[in-house]
Amino acid sequence: MLRGLTTVRAYGAEDRFQRAFVRHQNTNTSWYFCFLACSRWVGFRMDILSWVTLIAVAAGAMLLRSTLSLSLLGVALTNTLDLSAIMQWTVRQSAEVENNMTATERLLEYTKIEAEGRTCAEGAAKPPPGWPHSPRAADIEYEDLTATYSPELPPVLHGLTFTIPAGTSCGIVGRTGSGKSSLMLTLFRLIDNSSGTIRLGGIDISTIGVDALRRQIAIIPQDPVLFSGSLRSNLDPGESHADEALWEALRAVQLGPEAESLGGLDAAITEGGENWSAGQRQLLCLARSLLRDAAILALDEATANVDRGTDAAIQRTLRDCVAARGSSQHRRTLLIIAHRIDTILDCDQLLVLSRGRLVESGPPSELR
Repeated sequence: MLRGLTTVRAYGAEDRFQRAFVRHQNTNTSWYFCFLACSRWVGFRMDILSWVTLIAVAAGAMLLRSTLSLSLLGVALTNTLDLSAIMQWTVRQSAEVENNMTATERLLEYTKIEAEGRTCAEGAAKPPPGWPHSPRAADIEYEDLTATYSPELPPVLHGLTFTIPAGTSCGIVGRTGSGKSSLMLTLFRLIDNSSGTIRLGGIDISTIGVDALRRQIAIIPQDPVLFSGSLRSNLDPGESHADEALWEALRAVQLGPEAESLGGLDAAITEGGENWSAGQRQLLCLARSLLRDAAILALDEATANVDRGTDAAIQRTLRDCVAARGSSQHRRTLLIIAHRIDTILDCDQLLVLSRGRLVESGPPSELR
């Protein structure tokens, strides 16, 4: 199914998109015609060259008929007749090799990309048992952090210093381009800090394996990610939870009745979750995050594409489910990037960013 098709029809833009499709199709067809014309022209020239060679061999045989044996002449004429096909095959294969070398060149470029941090299986240090809640609380500490997406690009975050106590909720606000999502990426180590330190539970996150770090962080993105398959495979891709735990997560996000009406955990989900509403997809991502029982739950504009009713349902679910981490006694730390001010008013702490710098921080009631 084409994504966005319903939107195109809703705005009556079918004709405009059809014209754009025909225009692009004409451009593609014109270049394909050039390719075919060049191929036929090269083939015709190869045929002419083969004919000239055949005539030359026949003329030479006539001139040297008194010195050449009939068997040698037959071999020469037979190979000359196959020369056209051999030459065209050679040209075709050389062009194919050149095209494939372009793909190989692109693949080689990926091998030159600097790899991200190592996992514990690759030799990176493992955190101590009970981390991040032991031996000390799972506070998130940023100390004079400066980060950039690439060494040749300017920094996107400048000298950030703050602490988010374990088990609290923190809202991150700012204008578009202020660095809110970049701040979240540094916590996942998706971009590296050029200076400064990030500590979780008292440990510098750059000193441990990325897999150990990311197991303790769950995120609900602005655009929910679902895969074609069953409801069970989307909630628990690693098949590490019992069905009862999956149902508890669905009931926690108020999707239990919908799941039962669609066939239970074996209900089909199409690519991108198109057979579920935007709000239901967000709630499914929330249920998947709750199953992970991570120490930190991050929401990056998770309610930007849903109505206020679904937003309120998500906030209510967070208040009910985030307070206790499943069977443990530790509270989750909640990080919220939101576009609605009422979403973050009940947070324990706010961070206000502007152009990659922290301009204000503190409880919402104390900020200007």
